Amino acid sequence: MVEEKIIVKTMPEDPERGLFGEAIAVDLGDERIFTASRFDGEGYSTVYWGVDPRKNKVDYLKRLSSFYETLRTGGFNKKEIDLLPGISFDESTGGKFVRNYQLEIVALEDLAGEEPKIISHKRFNDFMLLRIEAPYAVMTMEDHSGTSWKPETGLIAIVSHNDLSKPVAKLIEETARYQVPAKRLQSILKRNVYTFQ
Repeated sequence: MVEEKIIVKTMPEDPERGLFGEAIAVDLGDERIFTASRFDGEGYSTVYWGVDPRKNKVDYLKRLSSFYETLRTGGFNKKEIDLLPGISFDESTGGKFVRNYQLEIVALEDLAGEEPKIISHKRFNDFMLLRIEAPYAVMTMEDHSGTSWKPETGLIAIVSHNDLSKPVAKLIEETARYQVPAKRLQSILKRNVYTFQ
């Protein structure tokens, strides 16, 4: 049996077209596995993908919880962040996310454990953007459909200054709409997303 070829497309930064950083699209046949932007000057990358609609919101939050634990205990570099470390729910206005600084910031500890406390937060059932600010990475669950986050239209995104090629490849394998083994994604992430010029 022949494995379907993974296609990596890159586009240079072009602010006039709305492309900031180098854009990277990774497809398997006609299906998009993930999209990324690499910002060489600032030394960080963003990776995002659509999730498997057969799982639910709680499944994805629990998987982000274990991903955060991997980062916390994995020897990754910490970076001072602009906002307080923690978890927030952002609002959407006219299809664009708006950070509401009046919102309560929930402690990162509420992401820990088999049944993370954040699941029982009053905003968990109807959020459009859940943002986890940590010194290793920013992790989001976001939905651009105009309604609350749901697996049919939801995305996961990871922003980091660290080389997260191994844990992100595993996270994509376990959560993406189109399943690809982590071992096939890790070298693509390392070479195209997490190697800064």
